[in-house]
Amino acid sequence: MKLRRLVLLLGSLWALGCGEENKTLTPADFSNRYAQAVCKGVSAACLIPEATCQAGQLAARASLDQLAVAQGRDFLPSNAQECLNQVSSVYDKVQQGAVALKAAEVQSVDQACADVYRGPKLANETCSADQNCVMGLICDHSKGTTTGRCGTKTEVLAGGGCANIGETCPSDSYCANSEGVFVCQPKLSLAGACTDSVPCLESLRCSGGLCVAQLGIGELCAADQDCTTGFCEPYARKCAVDVRFANGSAACLAMAGN
Repeated sequence: MKLRRLVLLLGSLWALGCGEENKTLTPADFSNRYAQAVCKGVSAACLIPEATCQAGQLAARASLDQLAVAQGRDFLPSNAQECLNQVSSVYDKVQQGAVALKAAEVQSVDQACADVYRGPKLANETCSADQNCVMGLICDHSKGTTTGRCGTKTEVLAGGGCANIGETCPSDSYCANSEGVFVCQPKLSLAGACTDSVPCLESLRCSGGLCVAQLGIGELCAADQDCTTGFCEPYARKCAVDVRFANGSAACLAMAGN
């Protein structure tokens, strides 16, 4: 009798653990749950119908997913779940009354969701972005070629050799060919002649082929590197410290599909 009760108890626990929320995610499941997690708080803050918000988020996800599939990347359910966990953690704050999300919070969502689709490129195979490589590898563009190659990330010291695929330099250096040898050289200072492969110091931006001062809050930007705050607000495309959700804000207009 005791054994039968134990079997029944274990069976009940197994059933509870195998509910809808614990099944393996499909791409459609992921997109729907992503839209729901974003919109359950944002729609109220923005004064837009939740269905309108979700439709916009689903369309945005569809564009990203279609690009990933076109590049041959694989949908990774475990990474998708990590993305959803972070989206819920951050956007629940809006549902609880926050009118703004800090830059670091928004960037944490972007980082967590970047790897929902990864691969299938293996070590030494060509790539255009980290997401083309299998998990654990990066796409190394630093060897003077137009096409990157997948490799294991290994940071070397400033001035050290960086010729092997995956070898990267400290944040104030970049990998460059110096008399036939790839070594970590200092990034360019103010007024230096910069290009996509010859970058400026982290505290500067490249504009018109020269390293110039970064932009202040409220100035139009194209990338986080452009801003002194390290954050180019993705909806207003202006340097900022947060994303604000209020009726008529750039973020809310985007969520409504405008």
